[in-house]
Amino acid sequence: MSRALALCLLTAACSVAPTLGRVSRVLGGEPVDISQVPWQVSVEFIEAHKCGGSIVSPRFVMSTAWCIVGAAEPIYYVLRVGTSTRESGGATYTVSDMFWHEDFDYVTTDRDIGFFEISDYLEQLHAVNTTIIDRNSCNDTYEGLITENMICAVADKFAEAQITDKTGDTEQDERQCWEQPSAAMLKAALALYLLCAVCCAAPSTASRRLLTLEVDDRILGGEVANISDYPWMVSVEYLEAHRCGGTIVSSNWVMTVASCICGTTPSNFALRVGTSTRGSACSVAPTLGRVSRVLGGEPVDISQVPWQVSVEYVEAHYCGGSIVSPRYVMTTAWCISGAEPIYYVLRVGTSTRESGGATYTASDMFWHEDFDYVTTDRDIGFFEISGSISFDDNVQAIPLATEELEAGTSVTVSGWGSLQPGADYPEQLHAVNTTIIDRSSCNDTYEGLITENMICAGEPEGGKDSCNGDKGGPLVANSTQYGIISWGYGCFYPPYPGVYTNIVSLRSWINETIGV
Repeated sequence: MSRALALCLLTAACSVAPTLGRVSRVLGGEPVDISQVPWQVSVEFIEAHKCGGSIVSPRFVMSTAWCIVGAAEPIYYVLRVGTSTRESGGATYTVSDMFWHEDFDYVTTDRDIGFFEISDYLEQLHAVNTTIIDRNSCNDTYEGLITENMICAVADKFAEAQITDKTGDTEQDERQCWEQPSAAMLKAALALYLLCAVCCAAPSTASRRLLTLEVDDRILGGEVANISDYPWMVSVEYLEAHRCGGTIVSSNWVMTVASCICGTTPSNFALRVGTSTRGSACSVAPTLGRVSRVLGGEPVDISQVPWQVSVEYVEAHYCGGSIVSPRYVMTTAWCISGAEPIYYVLRVGTSTRESGGATYTASDMFWHEDFDYVTTDRDIGFFEISGSISFDDNVQAIPLATEELEAGTSVTVSGWGSLQPGADYPEQLHAVNTTIIDRSSCNDTYEGLITENMICAGEPEGGKDSCNGDKGGPLVANSTQYGIISWGYGCFYPPYPGVYTNIVSLRSWINETIGV
């Protein structure tokens, strides 16, 4: 599989097109009790009802592909059952995996079907005894996939069962009854997954589904254990739910696998230690990762940056944006792809997060048709306002640049993003001055990830940067917008500068799209 083909497959899986005017509501009905439709499920996304679903087995909930495709992780979803009341009562279940029909067409909505697989994590810490297997023998079994950076082991009871199975004396463990994948299938999945890891973006759902189905990463056949016997054990929690295991290796460091942490934000993680029970006792926050990145800045009043917008998603600040005309707010494609306009509110004319100013709803959203979810190239999108924005001293449109800035030019970025890695969003709007960095130098630092549609800004010593929650906000010089906060490795994290969408290189597309 070529790198270009793999990128195309990942882009197709990760990127989705906007919906234009289609709705999916129940109208003209009557109230019913859940006892009349006990199979009904409320699919909640980021703690708010998003879609319906139906229970089809103890392990699976069926819904539409539209409700699932484009979401970053299963961890964002909760499935609520057994209640007649939205977002209240009944029982809730987390999701271990999501998948949909491989031929689902987002434009025509053909084959619009998908499934949530219910999580079955144990509450209690378990342990199992395993036996190390010779690497050469293991490599033969995996047909060449095992490197010197890997070791192989199998649970003692399964090793015995596997030997017995070959003679037909016993049956395999129920959870081991999947069909043995071919080496080609494993290699294809691994190639896609590693490509995502290189780009530090989450793998496509297709590759993630293949990996989770064919390569089980759970402890099977173990016994209940006490943390006192394994005091180095860590539960790596992502968005308040257990995601992976880890090991305390020093007072400052916890070790885990790259696939557990690559492609997401440190502030989404907590590290839980000193407990045998999942989701209890103390937790601590980590401080590294690739983020959507204002750090090292100062509080500012909205009158100083009257073009600043807070993009709220499900009634909470989500991204930044900028007013570019009475009808349009500009942000990143990442901030809007995969959702519907009805979930967003655009707040303008205020220095305070989620309070004051004026709010507007969006009638439509769209982004660059060649936006690449993996490489983050052409990371630009727009909200079209229902009506038009009223201008005053605190609400103004910002002119867009037509010529690029030279390296060394001072620029300003603003937003309500974290003021330090892992911290909550501040109430007050902040801004920081930083410096444009030569694109070639930045590309060397990022080992070839920087395109002509990106610009870089930062300080060699770090300490001045954008961070979580700032994504989509403006990069400005002389009251003109030159960039959009897009991505980067870490906050405050030298030598990696912040990366911004280059407005100048996309100027023709902007003019053709919104007439600005």
